Amino acid sequence: MGGVIAASHFSVASGVEVRPRAILYIAAEPGCYSATYLTERTVPMKAPKKLYPVSCYEKHHYEVYWSGQMKTQPGNPIPASKASLNHCADKGKDLVILSRGSSSYNFGPNETTGTGNWLADKGPEAKRFPKRVVCYIGLSTTDFRYFKEMSQPLLKDLQ
Repeated sequence: MGGVIAASHFSVASGVEVRPRAILYIAAEPGCYSATYLTERTVPMKAPKKLYPVSCYEKHHYEVYWSGQMKTQPGNPIPASKASLNHCADKGKDLVILSRGSSSYNFGPNETTGTGNWLADKGPEAKRFPKRVVCYIGLSTTDFRYFKEMSQPLLKDLQ
């Protein structure tokens, strides 16, 4: 087989996939992210504070499809919740979602995709990342209690 193991930083000694250095969730750029340092088949729906950038062909929970600044009310560095949701929904209209099948890792018959967004918390995050919104898509089940880990991209054109 021979070859070099790329970005996953797989530890042969422990057989555990080690993630690269974490970033703050609000700093995420388009790409794929794990919510956990070690792989985890599911994560709670709550927003993570840290994300681990990974290849979309490695195990991940979120796929960020847009991030940037949007208009806010004068004097408020944080976009309005409903306006940011609408913004992400609008940005997500042209997304092409790739199909999954029963042979896909962590597949379940009742899975569905869900889009969401992250906004900075009040205080230092909002000062450091004013007007910033991060739009993402994840895989869940129809009861939307958690996000599932995937090992292939959900979105066409993400690496």
